[in-house]
Amino acid sequence: MNRWFYYVRVSTTGKQKTDRQMYSSELQDFCKRNRINNKDIIIMEEKETGKHFERPQYQLLKQVAVNGDNIIVSAIERFGRNYIQGRKEFAELINKVVKVYVLNRPMLEDMYKLNDNMSKFMITVSKTNVYQTTKNLL
Repeated sequence: MNRWFYYVRVSTTGKQKTDRQMYSSELQDFCKRNRINNKDIIIMEEKETGKHFERPQYQLLKQVAVNGDNIIVSAIERFGRNYIQGRKEFAELINKVVKVYVLNRPMLEDMYKLNDNMSKFMITVSKTNVYQTTKNLL
């Protein structure tokens, strides 16, 4: 569908605020590079712990994101604190043919833009590494 989502999460409702992620220069630069109007981005904001993945906005995002959609996160850790599960979640979204852009990992952005066989291979290798690491650790 080619929609743009920005998943923003902080761990607690007390001291932490989502403003740093929502108004970051990295997001503004990303939007300029990709010719995205900020008003076209659907913001999924959450103030929940990253210990688990049963977070209402995150679960909704996983349900509504479909083939051709795009998800932006400031860092891969926004998916969750659990390294292995976070990478698994990332790989599941990629498997749904949802592009995930990580603002502090611009390499993915470049690979999506190339849209060539080598880039597709690198994304596939990344997914495979996530699943293999998860399997080995369990």
